[in-house]
Amino acid sequence: MRSIDTKVGRVYYKNGVFILEKNFKNLSLLMAKEKSIKSRIKKCHFNILKSYWLIADNPYYDIERVITKDASKVRFVYKLELEYIK
Repeated sequence: MRSIDTKVGRVYYKNGVFILEKNFKNLSLLMAKEKSIKSRIKKCHFNILKSYWLIADNPYYDIERVITKDASKVRFVYKLELEYIK
Protein backbone atom coordinates (compact mmCIF):
# COMPACT_ATOMS: atom_id res chain seq x y z
CA MET A 1 0.00 0.00 0.00
CA ARG A 2 1.42 3.36 -1.03
CA SER A 3 0.79 6.34 1.16
CA ILE A 4 1.72 9.97 1.52
CA ASP A 5 2.76 10.62 5.13
CA THR A 6 3.41 14.05 6.61
CA LYS A 7 3.31 15.65 10.03
CA VAL A 8 -0.15 17.06 9.25
CA GLY A 9 -1.68 13.89 7.87
CA ARG A 10 -1.69 10.83 5.71
CA VAL A 11 -3.40 9.75 2.47
CA TYR A 12 -3.59 6.19 1.18
CA TYR A 13 -5.70 3.87 -0.98
CA LYS A 14 -7.05 0.62 0.43
CA ASN A 15 -9.73 -1.78 -0.86
CA GLY A 16 -11.06 0.67 -3.45
CA VAL A 17 -11.33 3.56 -0.98
CA PHE A 18 -9.12 6.61 -0.47
CA ILE A 19 -8.42 7.31 3.19
CA LEU A 20 -7.47 10.77 4.38
CA GLU A 21 -6.20 11.27 7.94
CA LYS A 22 -5.62 14.89 8.96
CA ASN A 23 -3.91 15.68 12.28
CA PHE A 24 -4.85 18.54 14.60
CA LYS A 25 -3.29 19.79 17.83
CA ASN A 26 -6.66 20.36 19.50
CA LEU A 27 -10.26 19.34 19.07
CA SER A 28 -11.62 22.88 18.73
CA LEU A 29 -9.43 23.48 15.65
CA LEU A 30 -10.60 20.21 14.12
CA MET A 31 -14.24 21.16 14.68
CA ALA A 32 -13.68 24.60 13.15
CA LYS A 33 -12.06 23.14 10.00
CA GLU A 34 -14.37 20.14 9.48
CA LYS A 35 -16.92 21.91 7.29
CA SER A 36 -14.32 23.48 4.97
CA ILE A 37 -12.49 20.14 4.59
CA LYS A 38 -15.70 18.40 3.54
CA SER A 39 -16.51 21.20 1.11
CA ARG A 40 -13.08 20.98 -0.56
CA ILE A 41 -13.38 17.20 -0.84
CA LYS A 42 -16.72 17.46 -2.64
CA LYS A 43 -15.36 20.14 -5.01
CA CYS A 44 -12.59 17.70 -5.96
CA HIS A 45 -15.16 15.07 -7.06
CA PHE A 46 -15.04 12.73 -4.07
CA ASN A 47 -17.95 11.24 -2.12
CA ILE A 48 -17.49 10.96 1.63
CA LEU A 49 -18.31 7.41 2.70
CA LYS A 50 -17.37 7.83 6.38
CA SER A 51 -15.88 10.51 8.58
CA TYR A 52 -14.91 10.36 12.24
CA TRP A 53 -12.51 11.74 14.83
CA LEU A 54 -9.83 9.83 16.74
CA ILE A 55 -7.48 10.62 19.59
CA ALA A 56 -3.99 9.19 18.97
CA ASP A 57 -0.52 9.38 20.45
CA ASN A 58 1.58 12.21 19.03
CA PRO A 59 4.66 10.55 17.45
CA TYR A 60 6.41 13.95 17.34
CA TYR A 61 5.91 14.74 21.03
CA ASP A 62 9.57 14.33 22.08
CA ILE A 63 10.91 16.71 19.44
CA GLU A 64 8.04 19.18 19.86
CA ARG A 65 8.73 19.30 23.58
CA VAL A 66 12.25 20.56 22.80
CA ILE A 67 10.91 23.27 20.49
CA THR A 68 7.80 24.46 22.35
CA LYS A 69 6.15 24.34 25.75
CA ASP A 70 2.78 23.72 24.07
CA ALA A 71 3.64 20.15 23.02
CA SER A 72 0.87 17.63 23.56
CA LYS A 73 1.19 13.88 24.05
CA VAL A 74 -1.99 13.36 22.02
CA ARG A 75 -3.25 14.59 18.70
CA PHE A 76 -6.69 14.61 17.19
CA VAL A 77 -7.12 12.83 13.88
CA TYR A 78 -9.94 13.53 11.45
CA LYS A 79 -10.30 10.43 9.31
CA LEU A 80 -12.33 10.30 6.10
CA GLU A 81 -13.03 7.43 3.74
CA LEU A 82 -13.54 8.72 0.22
CA GLU A 83 -14.71 7.44 -3.16
CA TYR A 84 -13.59 9.17 -6.36
CA ILE A 85 -16.63 9.82 -8.60
CA LYS A 86 -15.27 11.40 -11.78
